[in-house]
Amino acid sequence: MNDFELSKNFSFYELAKTDNKNFAESNIIEAAIYKDALYNLCADILERVYDMYAKKPLITSAFRCADLNKVLGGAPNSQHIKGEAADFILEEVSNEEIFLRLRNSNLFYGQLIWEKFGASSWIHISLGYPYRTKTRSLESFIIEDGAVKDFGKKQCL
Repeated sequence: MNDFELSKNFSFYELAKTDNKNFAESNIIEAAIYKDALYNLCADILERVYDMYAKKPLITSAFRCADLNKVLGGAPNSQHIKGEAADFILEEVSNEEIFLRLRNSNLFYGQLIWEKFGASSWIHISLGYPYRTKTRSLESFIIEDGAVKDFGKKQCL
């Protein structure tokens, strides 16, 4: 399958790739089924993050086939397996700053999570309604070494 643009600044391969060689090909093939959600993830979330910082988020994980998600320890109902979530970092910007800025912005998301495991840290963000119910949208929290901390929820629009 050839790569293609999902939005002005993001390509399909960026959101469908994995470094896990056992799933590299199958992940790309299966991600094509979810290209509509990936388009929306780029347009509604990732392009907005790009605009806020005038720099491109480095996607560390987006679409994951169910088997890859399981190997990575993802939740069985993760939005990653439907192309509705991405993990990213921004070079030269702390994840704390990103988390707080996005949490306090007018961005409509499903979940915003600052994930910290040992020395690694990244931001997880997903699509909100209609991909999640309105009552399960705008959740934000920190996960540190597997423990949920600092749970918050904005009012749904």
